[in-house]
Amino acid sequence: MSFAKNNRIIVGEKTEQNAPMTNQQKVDVAFSDDGTGTADYIIVDSYGYSGSAMILYHFTIHKGQPVVLVSMQNQGNPENMYYMYPTNNKDIQEAFANIVNDK
Repeated sequence: MSFAKNNRIIVGEKTEQNAPMTNQQKVDVAFSDDGTGTADYIIVDSYGYSGSAMILYHFTIHKGQPVVLVSMQNQGNPENMYYMYPTNNKDIQEAFANIVNDK
């Protein structure tokens, strides 16, 4: 995925889907089949679907912990950045954690 190149990734926080993003930080990401690597977020898989809005889930390892990042960004922006935040969907986060932790 081209969004991972040139440090164009911002990860922040949202209290709910339509809330503004806070605590934004520029991060490094990398792709890995086994979750190992040195980037801030190691993407082990991604899933996207388009219903009423495009939603992309990125299943990552961050500081040794499973974190599902989500983005609803479907177009570029003047900053040329890709914005993601930890999902508020507890079911998806818990399911991914169970997979990573062999539960």
